[in-house]
Amino acid sequence: MKDNIELPEELVSAKIKLSFSIGGLANGLLNGLVFANLTFFYQIKLGADAGLLMIGWMIFAIWNTINDPIASYIVDNTRTKLGRRVPYIRYGSIFYGLAFIFCWFPISPLNNQIGLFINFLAALFLLDTMYTIVGVCFFSLPNEIAVTAKQRASIGVYSGLIGMINLVLGLVIPVVLLTGQKGTHPLFVPVIITIGLGSSLLLFITSFGIKENLFAQLQEHEGFIEGLKLTLKNKPFWLLMIPAFLLGIIYPIILTVLL
Repeated sequence: MKDNIELPEELVSAKIKLSFSIGGLANGLLNGLVFANLTFFYQIKLGADAGLLMIGWMIFAIWNTINDPIASYIVDNTRTKLGRRVPYIRYGSIFYGLAFIFCWFPISPLNNQIGLFINFLAALFLLDTMYTIVGVCFFSLPNEIAVTAKQRASIGVYSGLIGMINLVLGLVIPVVLLTGQKGTHPLFVPVIITIGLGSSLLLFITSFGIKENLFAQLQEHEGFIEGLKLTLKNKPFWLLMIPAFLLGIIYPIILTVLL
């Protein structure tokens, strides 16, 4: 009769959990502030045409559906000593922050509606591309940092608690900077630049505290076409993507009305 072998209990350090959670906070600020408030900013503060902005969101929603599986395939098939996700977080952080800053400082003349439309669309495309490459890594990392459900849940607790900061800032910053005065707040420019560069720095620094279990790189993956076919046949994928597609169009409109 074989003796039962007891495996040592997995322990993920508080440093790793905090690094992941603080990085997640920076990621949440960069994408959350843009996707929730950019329509209001362009329409109310810059005078962009509401109909053109709606068309922009519809075009973006199609792009968002296409680029997710492409980026996921590239990231999942990355093999480095640092892991699959960490290199994208570390070296993509600066571009993520710059894309965020670009969203709030259009290069188009404000009296050119087509120019504002193109600028709005470019802002959505750039920010979402960086979010897909960098930010979405945070959805997969808990499963690659920890093996056991207990430690993954613990990471979730850390992330949820620190994420409350993002929730508060996501409500306060738009109200202070975008409402209550004609035009933008005097502190709008320095605050936006600080958030962009500061979040980039947080992502870069915390990436050194995140450690992936390299076992994930040993898993076999389907080719891109085969993986895409399996995805399109997956009912949960459509149950998630259809509401997300509609929410991406409706949510900014609701927030614009509320603000």
